[in-house]
Amino acid sequence: MQFCLGITKNKINPKNLKGSVIFIPMVNIPAFQAQKRCNPLDNKNLNRLFPGDSSGENSEKIAFFVFEQANKIANIIVDLHSGGERWVVPFYVLVPREDTVTHINSLELAKFIDCPTI
Repeated sequence: MQFCLGITKNKINPKNLKGSVIFIPMVNIPAFQAQKRCNPLDNKNLNRLFPGDSSGENSEKIAFFVFEQANKIANIIVDLHSGGERWVVPFYVLVPREDTVTHINSLELAKFIDCPTI
């Protein structure tokens, strides 16, 4: 599997990696600083706004920028996010239902990182 070459459970071996790995550690900084799920500048949940709107409110602009930039360079996008101040989010992977390359690659990636699948 091409996207797994060079990646082991706890590290990336650049000598064996085919392609690039890019980490974007945090995009909803106002919500993180407020320790809230929603951005306090517009009271919107960034997770519900993709692909965003370049002329929208703060959170919509963030979603648009991240979506546009990531799609220019990524073959696979892994979204890791919190559940907010009152929620515990279990480890899971969302996979499209269509029988596509994205579906197959997403399932393989989930297996590779030991995420349970059903």
